[in-house]
Amino acid sequence: MGTQINGAPHAGTSLVQSMAFATAARLHDRHSLPVEVRFSALDNAPHELVTDPSSGNRYQRAYAQALGTDGIARLVGTLYQPLFDALSERLAVPYGVENYRSSRRPPCSGRRGCGCCRVWTLQASGWLPPRECRTCGCPARIPAGGRRKWPPAARPGKSG
Repeated sequence: MGTQINGAPHAGTSLVQSMAFATAARLHDRHSLPVEVRFSALDNAPHELVTDPSSGNRYQRAYAQALGTDGIARLVGTLYQPLFDALSERLAVPYGVENYRSSRRPPCSGRRGCGCCRVWTLQASGWLPPRECRTCGCPARIPAGGRRKWPPAARPGKSG
């Protein structure tokens, strides 16, 4: 189940998450199927919007960019994990947590050209293009236009 993590979960979110555990428990009990609930924290939820004063372009930073991996883990641990722990214990259903970025990264198959090197990295100076994979040697694929840049006022860690 995926959830945008742009705030504390409301009753509807908690209900859907509870139903996921209940459904998994019933499938296990009735059909002896192995089950696990996977929680995908949609860390691509919008965190802030900024406008470049010189061009008027609007840029959006996601929670993943604003909080980083540790911040996302703390947020999920604080807002969602207590409910998941209680449901998991009560219904005997294991669960796992992942974030959207990690679940969307294509795995490296070890073969050249597998597509694992299409991931851009956000740094304070802008977007860094993908690098060649160390496992398969897959060349980085950089779209036309080259490096993506934040406007000066929107750079992470910079005030403006």
